[in-house]
Amino acid sequence: EWKNSCPLFVTCDPEYFFNARIVGDSASVRSSDSLLRVQKKQPTASILVAPATQTVSVGVPFSVFVQVNGGGQAFNAAPATVSLSSNLSVTNLTAGDCGFAYANPENTPTMQNPSFVGAILSSSSTNCTVYTLQVTPNAIGSGTITITNGSVKAFSDSSEIFSSATNGS
Repeated sequence: EWKNSCPLFVTCDPEYFFNARIVGDSASVRSSDSLLRVQKKQPTASILVAPATQTVSVGVPFSVFVQVNGGGQAFNAAPATVSLSSNLSVTNLTAGDCGFAYANPENTPTMQNPSFVGAILSSSSTNCTVYTLQVTPNAIGSGTITITNGSVKAFSDSSEIFSSATNGS
């Protein structure tokens, strides 16, 4: 019988011990050493706009990259909501090197909606570019590209490793 040593309502990396009963004896014997220790993955991944800051002129297009960085961990799936302030217009979107497959058209980034839900099939990455956006400012003022609802899934076990998002301005 396997028992998790993590107390109820306490978050910890569980350790599993083996409990045994000797035939004819009602007492159980617990192994003295942990037989299996399950370590949770630390959230290290980020979804970011690069460069994060640029100074540009109205009417002059510039490029930004939307990237996923696993922070040293392999990942194979990432969704994010990507939005632009009203003084920025997307004039082109070019697929990056993530090799994401998109389950349906509403999960595929477009110039009208650059949000995405992508998965790398039968493989993984530790750092990749989802796409390059060509953006044109259409009014004076600070423009922003915002990442929300981010998530990054570990390749090894699909656990959540998302830690942060870096917006662009």
